[in-house]
Amino acid sequence: MLGGEGVVERSPLVGWQNRVLEPVRPVSILISTVSNSTIRTVRIKTSTLGYAMLGIMQHHPCSGYDLRKIFRTTAMKSYSDSPGAIYPALRRLEQQGVIGGRIQQGSGLRRRQVFRVTAKGIAELKKWILRPLHQDDVAAGLKEVMLRFAFSEKVAGPGASALLIQALRAQLEEYVPTLHMQLKAGKAAMSRSGRLALESGIMSYESLLEWTKYALASYAGKE
Repeated sequence: MLGGEGVVERSPLVGWQNRVLEPVRPVSILISTVSNSTIRTVRIKTSTLGYAMLGIMQHHPCSGYDLRKIFRTTAMKSYSDSPGAIYPALRRLEQQGVIGGRIQQGSGLRRRQVFRVTAKGIAELKKWILRPLHQDDVAAGLKEVMLRFAFSEKVAGPGASALLIQALRAQLEEYVPTLHMQLKAGKAAMSRSGRLALESGIMSYESLLEWTKYALASYAGKE
């Protein structure tokens, strides 16, 4: 029972060079429970919110309230600051053994539970950061890709950060031309708004591609 603020809950990226990337395997842990003498195995998958919380706590220990405040007041506000999301996520992370909590005495009689990332949590965070990139990550998962990059240097070192950007650049160099082909093939049948929306998406990917060049120059010491 947890007190305080509430119930609390293979390779590195070098695969991009050959453009042959391994399938993404969900990071998860198997928990066995006994019910009516029957062993049940429950698979718990770490969510993107869970990884965001792990990355924040890897920088400094946090309570549930601290995490809610970060998600409410910083550039990470796209993540939910709801207690209904934060505390169950903390409970799942604790069940996985990737974080550990400790009760601290606050002002007056108030107590709060503060969480720290365990060695296992750092290993899981590193595995997630080093996971090979796929084109699906570029097409629908850029938010998670950039979250991985944001935590990469502190968790896995500058080399891992550079490799992640190299992998992103390689995927964008393949993906942007396919978007241009889609625009060319469907332009005549598109409404003006549909065409402009697709062009906006293409321009954003092209801008991100230029940013990867800038980011790599920064890691190469050429900026």
